[in-house]
Amino acid sequence: MGLDVRSGYNTTIPAHITTPDRVATSIGELRFVDGVPTPETASRVFDHLDLVRGVEAFLGCIPAASLEGMR
Repeated sequence: MGLDVRSGYNTTIPAHITTPDRVATSIGELRFVDGVPTPETASRVFDHLDLVRGVEAFLGCIPAASLEGMR
């Protein structure tokens, strides 16, 4: 079994799996350089995750607070 070894990168990358340089989202425009988020984008995403997790924690405690209120 022979292997076809060629120097360089010659495989075509499908466009649907690449990361665009800019993505418009509900939290603003996110920017990427070669698929890696810029420091500003990473900070914005982590801030949004903090908010979402805080809301999730609050909503998760509502049933327990309701049960405590019924006592």
